This record gives sequence, C-alpha cells and structure tokens, in this order.
Amino acid sequence: MAASKLPAQQNASNGGSALLLDEPAVPAELDKNDPEGLLPLAALGQDLVVEFMGWDFTVAPYRTDLVELGFTPLNSTFVCVNEHRYDSPVINLPLPQTLTVPRGLLNQGVYDVSIRVSPSLQNPTE
Repeated sequence: MAASKLPAQQNASNGGSALLLDEPAVPAELDKNDPEGLLPLAALGQDLVVEFMGWDFTVAPYRTDLVELGFTPLNSTFVCVNEHRYDSPVINLPLPQTLTVPRGLLNQGVYDVSIRVSPSLQNPTE
C-alpha cells in the first residue's frame, strides 16, 4: 500500500489557493520505508486505520470541508471508501484525525491510500 506524498502545511485560509496535504499514515504497515506498504495478516481481520493531518481549513462561517479517504487500486482513479465533514470554523481539532478502510475491502493487491479535501465542498485536492 503506497500513500500519496505531498508536502505538509496547516493554516487557515479561505480555500482559494491550492492545498498542501501531509501524506496519510497507515499505522499497521510492517515497514514504513517499504514503498509497497505491506500489512500483517492480523490487520486484515479489522478495519484499516488511516491517520491524516490538517489542511487549509475553511474559515468562512457556515461552510463545510469534506475529507475523503481513498483506497484505490494502483494506477486507477480515486475510490472513496470513507469520509468526514468538518463544519467551519474548525476550532481545536486534535491531530492526527483518522478514517478507516472497511475490512471487507482489504483484498490482495497494491492500493494507493490517499486523502482528498474539498474546502467548502469545492475544488477537491488529493
């Protein structure tokens, strides 16, 4: 399992610029330096936890940021398997946040794990 690698930045913005996102982390990975991101057999019997850090939070009131977890077969288009909506303003959000890949989706193969953020439900960035 490989994760998207982008530089990290967390600050408040109105969502008008491109987002910079941290690479999501999969704590169950056997070797964090292995680009394949192999999982132990024990991890396959439960939902797979994915941790992610912050993004450029929407600061306009009454807006919602959508964060989607992608679990995508290698070289395919984004497949959302879980999501969370954050109403603005986001205050004192404990980081990292987590989403899970349902255990029924943990099949043999190579998958990209990624996070897609849509500030104010617009302009998604993976």
